[in-house]
Amino acid sequence: MTLGVGDHIPHIPGRTGEEEDLSTIIGVSPNGQTFGVGQRAAFLPRTVPLAGASLYESEDLDVMPISTFPFELTDRTRHLHGHPLADTNQCSEQEWEQMKPIIHRLYLEDGKSLDDVMSTMSLVYHFQASVKMYKTRFSKWGFAKNSKRCGRSARNSQYHATAPRRRQKRPIIASGPVKSFVRRQNHSPTAPAALLQSPDKYRRQELTVHCVQNYISVLFQNRGWMADMFGVFPPAGTSDHSAAWQQVSDQCFGASVLIQGSSMKQAFQTLNGIFQSLKPLASSSEPSMMVKFWPMCHRLHGICVDINDYQLLYTFLRHIRELTRNYLGTEHPMFLLMDALSSVEWGEMINTLRVGYLKSIHCMESAIGADHVTVLSMWSNYIKYWDRQSLHQAVFIANFTRLLTAADAQFGRKSEKAISVLHGFTYASFYNFDDQTLSRQLAEDLLERTRELHINGEYQWGFESQSFAFSSKVLALLCLRENLRDESRTYLADAISCLGHGDRECKVRAVMLAEDLEGWLTSWNDTYSAEVLRLQRMRLLSILSDGK
Repeated sequence: MTLGVGDHIPHIPGRTGEEEDLSTIIGVSPNGQTFGVGQRAAFLPRTVPLAGASLYESEDLDVMPISTFPFELTDRTRHLHGHPLADTNQCSEQEWEQMKPIIHRLYLEDGKSLDDVMSTMSLVYHFQASVKMYKTRFSKWGFAKNSKRCGRSARNSQYHATAPRRRQKRPIIASGPVKSFVRRQNHSPTAPAALLQSPDKYRRQELTVHCVQNYISVLFQNRGWMADMFGVFPPAGTSDHSAAWQQVSDQCFGASVLIQGSSMKQAFQTLNGIFQSLKPLASSSEPSMMVKFWPMCHRLHGICVDINDYQLLYTFLRHIRELTRNYLGTEHPMFLLMDALSSVEWGEMINTLRVGYLKSIHCMESAIGADHVTVLSMWSNYIKYWDRQSLHQAVFIANFTRLLTAADAQFGRKSEKAISVLHGFTYASFYNFDDQTLSRQLAEDLLERTRELHINGEYQWGFESQSFAFSSKVLALLCLRENLRDESRTYLADAISCLGHGDRECKVRAVMLAEDLEGWLTSWNDTYSAEVLRLQRMRLLSILSDGK
């Protein structure tokens, strides 16, 4: 698929078919000027509050302090069943009767386990009740399973054609809400009865939850994927594409940066690279796909909002759907997931993506541990963008500290694993806790570890250079909060200089940082320095336009 100019894509969210061209999602002429559909958004860079400005993510929110609640959690929370709800959190008789047909369908007609039912009812319908409450209600309603029939139905719901069954001593994946570092403050209201009369959106969310569950559970139960404290590893003879998924995710962020800066020609080149990179990745199944997919969708959703046109995200989903159809078949949960998401109405898209991401976190949490660095980072991203729930900050910090100490001792302070843990710790401190003292301490440590990590004098984009750019931005923002203008300027100027001599992705980050600093200089009435920086930024964009 090539991102060109001129072909029109009808705006039909539920459309099916072959791969689609992205060319007029964002109209752009060869000289980089916008036109047509995309012109509606005017393509002015968004003003981002300093407290929420981010290098690491595409769509920034104001940073808010996360309050803490004193409840007990052990260091390792590998529980198969969810954190029990107190029986005092009673659902009303009306709520139970309202949900009865849905629970009947899930439990008896679809043959789902009680854990599956509870997970779906909580994530999709915001209906939360304890195991004891469900069992009491089942007895009252006379809900009893025929074991042979339901066992056969449950097996048919898995993609058994591609996943050989194997006896397990106990299941690895928990379907219910998993005990973790996040605590919900209030009982969410159940879905309105009027909306349940048109259940299409809920059924798509149900399918999203079910597909995520199947995808991740088969990888760890049947395909032999393993994990230690710091990573996830494929079985012998299976390739690990986690680095490729990270690269695609970084490119997605780069495209959002370029679009926010009105650099449309360069954004098209990046988007084209993303779609080309997806082709070899779609032929394999691995956990990193579920780790990166949902944040990528969130970034693409933000781009659609920026340009006031929604086709980019739908085309992305349909592209993956067609690739998985060709490589994995129509029975595979990834195809079913993409097919369901492709038909979600735009008004329900962001909430459906949230449900899918939260279910992915729950499943990964149960498979590799709530204190695994991947799960901690997923929670940190989710809390920032999707749900500002209360986080048990002390436990979160304790686990990151323990992981960082272990990584430093085992691999060294400048190893990729240690830098990965420290990056996640800094991100959580800055965005989730809004702890300026801890954020400065961690960011300074991260900058010191990554400042000299370049190859032959040139930065190559990777986790080290990403961490260098991120820590520079965090320190600049922290200094700006204290009105330390010279220090803020120095941090960004040093990062721009280093990244500007790097590869394409490094240059994209340099452009973004230069745009930030240019805005600051203008607000400080330093027009000469701002103009010099603008010219430097334009030179970098020219290099990017040449495909370098």
